[in-house]
Amino acid sequence: MTEFIQALVGGVALGSIYALVALGFVVIYRSTGIINFSQGAIVTLGAYLTFNAAQTWGCPLGSLSSWRSRAALCWGCLWSGSCFGGSSASLSWPSSWSRLVS
Repeated sequence: MTEFIQALVGGVALGSIYALVALGFVVIYRSTGIINFSQGAIVTLGAYLTFNAAQTWGCPLGSLSSWRSRAALCWGCLWSGSCFGGSSASLSWPSSWSRLVS
C-alpha cells in the first residue's frame, strides 16, 4: 500500500511539473508568437547559480529564493527590452512590482 501511495504522489508531482512547463510554453507563444525552447536552459542556470551561492557563501536557500525572484524580475525586464525592441528604461513598472524590487 505504501508503494502505491509513493507512486501516486510521485506521479502527481511529475504531472504537475509537466503541466507547468506546458503552460510556460503556451504563455510565451501566445504573448510573443515565437516558440521558445530556452526555458530549460534558463531554469538550469538559475538552479546552478542558487546552488553555487549556497555552497560558496553558505546562504540558506530560503533567503536565496527571494533574491532569485528579484533578480529574475530585473533580468526579464532588461532582456525583454533588448530583445523585443525599445530600451529597458522605457518599460513601465506597475506599482505592485515596486514591492518585489524594494
